[in-house]
Amino acid sequence: MKLVFVMLGKRDFRSGGYDFNFRMMRYLESRGHEVEAVHFSTVPAGLPERSLRACRYVAAAVRRARPDLVIVSKSYQYAPMLRIMNLFWGYPVLYLMHHLEWNDRHRV
Repeated sequence: MKLVFVMLGKRDFRSGGYDFNFRMMRYLESRGHEVEAVHFSTVPAGLPERSLRACRYVAAAVRRARPDLVIVSKSYQYAPMLRIMNLFWGYPVLYLMHHLEWNDRHRV
């Protein structure tokens, strides 16, 4: 199975979520699946701060890969665009919700 794993959040930092995602990628690859990551380490510098350009980049990467499944984690800003792609191009999209970025505020 060919997969595209989109994990391009708003910030590039090491977290348990990213560690989990990469462990999942390695596991899938060990089972014979082809996995392409769209992550801070694979995109042009500064891209995630440019929402429209980033959406176009992610869409092009998915379309170019022609995957059997798109997995989205830490990339909720791309969810609407990927949902639309699903309607037109038929790539199934699986969303992993393990952390809500918009609740990342320190509370006193």
